[in-house]
Amino acid sequence: MKRKTRTNKNKKPLLKKWFQKPLQDRRFLLILTLSFLIITGLVVGFTQFGSLVNRLNPEEFRVGQVAERDVIVDRDVIYIDEQATARLRETREKLVYPVFRVREELSKRSISQINRFLESLNSLLERNLPERNIIIELMAAFPNIFTEEELKTLLSYPQLKRVLTESVKIVEILMAQGIVAIPQNGGGLFDLGMLVLSRVKDGVTEHEELPISSIITEATVPQQIEMLYSKENRQFREMLNLITGKFIQPNTFYDSETTKKNREQAREEVSPLSIKLLKGEIILQKGFIVTDEDMKKLEALGAHAATVNINNLLGTLIYLLLIFAVSVYILNPPITAKRLGANRIYFLLSLCGFFLLWSFVTLQVVDGTSTIPVAVFIPTACISMLAAIIINPRVGILFTLLLSFLFFAILDSGSYVNFFFALISGIVATRTVSRAEKRIELIRAGIGVSLINILLVVCLGLFQNNDLRHILYGIIYAGLNGFGCAILNLGLLPFFEHLLNAPTVFRLIELSDTNVPILKKMLTLAPGTYSHSINVSNLAESACRDIGANPLIARVGSFYHDIGKIEQAEYFIENQTAGNKHEELQPSLSVAVIKSHVKVGIEKAKELGLPREIIDIISQHHGKGLINYFYAQAIKSGKRTKINPEDYSYTEAYPTSKEAAVVMLADTVEAISRTLKNPTIMKLDKMIGTAIMEKLNAGLLTESEITMKDLEIIKKRFVQILAGQFHTRIEYPDLKKPEKGNTKNEQN
Repeated sequence: MKRKTRTNKNKKPLLKKWFQKPLQDRRFLLILTLSFLIITGLVVGFTQFGSLVNRLNPEEFRVGQVAERDVIVDRDVIYIDEQATARLRETREKLVYPVFRVREELSKRSISQINRFLESLNSLLERNLPERNIIIELMAAFPNIFTEEELKTLLSYPQLKRVLTESVKIVEILMAQGIVAIPQNGGGLFDLGMLVLSRVKDGVTEHEELPISSIITEATVPQQIEMLYSKENRQFREMLNLITGKFIQPNTFYDSETTKKNREQAREEVSPLSIKLLKGEIILQKGFIVTDEDMKKLEALGAHAATVNINNLLGTLIYLLLIFAVSVYILNPPITAKRLGANRIYFLLSLCGFFLLWSFVTLQVVDGTSTIPVAVFIPTACISMLAAIIINPRVGILFTLLLSFLFFAILDSGSYVNFFFALISGIVATRTVSRAEKRIELIRAGIGVSLINILLVVCLGLFQNNDLRHILYGIIYAGLNGFGCAILNLGLLPFFEHLLNAPTVFRLIELSDTNVPILKKMLTLAPGTYSHSINVSNLAESACRDIGANPLIARVGSFYHDIGKIEQAEYFIENQTAGNKHEELQPSLSVAVIKSHVKVGIEKAKELGLPREIIDIISQHHGKGLINYFYAQAIKSGKRTKINPEDYSYTEAYPTSKEAAVVMLADTVEAISRTLKNPTIMKLDKMIGTAIMEKLNAGLLTESEITMKDLEIIKKRFVQILAGQFHTRIEYPDLKKPEKGNTKNEQN
């Protein structure tokens, strides 16, 4: 009876329970709900033209037969007229001019040969040899060019030297212009009346469009001579024709390969001819005969769907609701290893929207029923990489799982193939980038993903009994997918790092460089604080690694946790070399100076644009802890009858992460360890244990999700590191007679 009464008392209205939840939890659920509505809208909106609809079946109509019902377009549809596009491409191909290429080596050879002939003839004439001897010498030097009768005619001409000089000029001019060789099977080659003359000048290929009427062939060389020397007598022109005809040869030939390439390029440049069917347009009327054009429109309309399938629609909504419920569960700590803030949820939502949009665009281009998985064309691995780097690898894997499940909602068939491909590819991508410490290593990760993608395509292809050709195509696309995801990730990562101010591995490593200006300034103005920060980083990083927290965040947070001390370094004991300035101040004023370094540090961190996680460590590394030294000084002074401990305590928040809690403990332990005289392992163990318990008993660790087991591990690690630092001075006492040590807090 008592149990029943207690149960009734615990029953609360649902709305009241909702408002009793923490604000952060309510915000998380609201964001996820908004995400669900947006994603559902995208999926349902786009799949109205795919898997959620009944498609018009064009096979119920035949060309030449009478239509048995009306067909009216219920939405605007754009389709490609393949036949018209093919005709247009064929026409464009026929308009490409043939290409003729000039071979300059032939020009040089002809010019060189006629120059040698001229030099040889002049040399023989200067020797005053008999005509018979000159002819014999020339025929021996230039066999099969001139006959004996032609040389006799040439030698008997009175203007021989002038004819020879002009002949050389003609050969040089005409060969430079190009002597075109007409192909034997060139029927239709010159139908357009134009050609393209291609030649190489100074290493640069030049193209010139010329009308067919302007080209020079071997047959038209006499006409060219007739035009150039129309004022000369007939015998002079005949001598020119005799000589030039022996040395001029075709040097410009039809380039079928380049012509074919240009025509293929012209075909590819022709955009597909689109036809738009407007909503309300009547494609077919009952009783009318179906034409070829009508059939094209029916096939286009059938491909874009005409009626909504309510069952599929409801099934998709329920399926998306289940995915949403799973998301709410798995995107919460401790599964994600950290609580996701609003900006991280928005980031994942944007990635999901990007994934869906890319998928739907891909489905418009790629056949969803193809034997090659559609997932090969979608950068799931890139999205997984971004989620893993910006948030953490665990979230990357969980988010990959959710995205993979979406394939069942947006694809008609082959969903399981795409599911496995996307899931395994994304998990591998997440794993490969989890160890990357340099941005260039993302390329190496992309190569690894490419190899896994190829293996997946081969494996899935064999399961589906695909032919070798499709498997080879899949291998090519799978390899490009992995490498392309890495390149895309390299381009998008800096944008999201800046937008979200995310503590990625790459950014944290850059911030941990001790050569950054703020740390160099600390080394110059506050060397004691700098040394203290380095020691704290060693303690915190090692401890976080042992308890499974993020060691890199702890390390960077330790470096920057005391940057607020830089401007007033002389007020902190680790930087004092010539006396303590607090001896001249009232405890209340001293504590104000000490407390201010946290607020100043937060302001500096925001100016530097440090990630939120690092700023949290700066603001939380003292929590609301009591500044014991000045509190004791205030009580000792006796100037006030009532001393409020809150006036001598820090005012910032408690540590909310394991990393912040570890930095707080490391900060305290490092400061106290410097007060030990003749440190031993027993003294260190006792000092560190006491310091940790003081923080725990003061309630400073209650919001950090750190456990007692974690504290024990942290303690052991601190002892080990500090023992190593003091090893030259440690004495190992008899365990049966432990030494008693006293600790003293410093002004940290």
